[in-house]
Amino acid sequence: MDLIYKTLFEIRLLHEFFFINESGNPIFNEANATDREIFLMNDYMNDHESINRDVSFDFPDEFKEMYNGFHLRIIPSYSGCKVFVRVNKITMPDNSIKYQPFTALPDDLNIFIAISKNNDLIDTYTNSRMIRSVQSLYFFSNDSVPDAKTFPFIVNDISGVKSGYIYEQGELVLDSSNNLIEYYYDNEGNLAENFINSKIKSFSNENDRMLLPLKFDYTFMNGNNPTQATFEVKDKSGNTVKSISVTSPQPISKTTLDFSYKPDEPDKLSLSGVFSFQVNANNGFSESSNIFFADAFYSTSNWGIVQIKTKTSNTDFDLISSDGFLNAGNNAVNVDGDLPAIFLLPVKSRFSNYRYANNAGGSLQLQNDLQAYLSLVENSKPAQLISNIPTPLSKYYFMIPDNVQNAQNNITINHKYFPNPVSYMLKKDEKKRICINVVVPKSDLFPVA
Repeated sequence: MDLIYKTLFEIRLLHEFFFINESGNPIFNEANATDREIFLMNDYMNDHESINRDVSFDFPDEFKEMYNGFHLRIIPSYSGCKVFVRVNKITMPDNSIKYQPFTALPDDLNIFIAISKNNDLIDTYTNSRMIRSVQSLYFFSNDSVPDAKTFPFIVNDISGVKSGYIYEQGELVLDSSNNLIEYYYDNEGNLAENFINSKIKSFSNENDRMLLPLKFDYTFMNGNNPTQATFEVKDKSGNTVKSISVTSPQPISKTTLDFSYKPDEPDKLSLSGVFSFQVNANNGFSESSNIFFADAFYSTSNWGIVQIKTKTSNTDFDLISSDGFLNAGNNAVNVDGDLPAIFLLPVKSRFSNYRYANNAGGSLQLQNDLQAYLSLVENSKPAQLISNIPTPLSKYYFMIPDNVQNAQNNITINHKYFPNPVSYMLKKDEKKRICINVVVPKSDLFPVA
């Protein structure tokens, strides 16, 4: 019997840091799958690095034996990974060829893939909150966990504007008109909106940060420290599964929560799906988020976990068709009937301001023709310059837009090329801007007083 393996599915982590062209257009501006394929192929042929430089993809150790029993194999691909399955080659009555898993894959089989960090760079150049109440990891799924997905994207919906919520620079929201917005802080320290002209609106966001161990620390942010708080985990029906109350004579800034069960109790939480996590405190503070408990997956060396289910509530995401063969019909760039599902995980780059300092300690001068792009940093001695609005980090091309308010609809933003930072150490300034320092020599672009 022939030993045949076919691709069951592919994960592509499309990170803006790597996939942006010389005109400043990211891969997300390609509206259809064919154009995205061309974009990726051009970068691959030009030896552009991808996210595989900084992360690795593998089955978690706890599941490798089981997946081996289903004859599943995982290998890296360009900006992601492919999962292969051993198959039987079946010739149909019309002489067409189909492939059937050598060992039947259960409909409820969950294939977990750990995205582990080779270094800490992905945390630096990825657009995400720097300060959060819990240190949760990303959890992505092709199933409705908790939101229904739109093929081929496996990220959760971006939230609308939240009243009373303190946004960090770069956080994504959908406004009342369904416009995709990236928040930032202007030169006066006021919250401002940058409209993103993207052909897609599915990006990794804070709603994908769900994975936690059963025991974790919770931090009250922004100085809203209460003296009494209740932490509840609820199921999909709103029933409280477990609750923890904390009381202290002093304001609570940080507390450890342990939702694990005693040895003689059934574990109702671990790997049991997504729960609602609700916090209520006596100072009027309340917060609600989704949470997925998985002690086995949680590690500071992991960036995230991907869950791919054999069959889902949306047949577009199914790996196996109703007749038991590999499902090739859900691939938008299917050419020969033998292409697998390709699931996309789009990730935006850190939205950062850039502070320019002279490498010899001199005071930089701001030229008149650059005032749309740069400003003097207040009270900086020697004088430094800072970009007026942030720009997404890019490995290959570094363009700063002018300070026109937004890029919505038909408004054209002018860009200029500036030096790329060497170090990506992040700092917040007194105006809540996330900044990266760039040391520059004296030049026509950066004259010194």
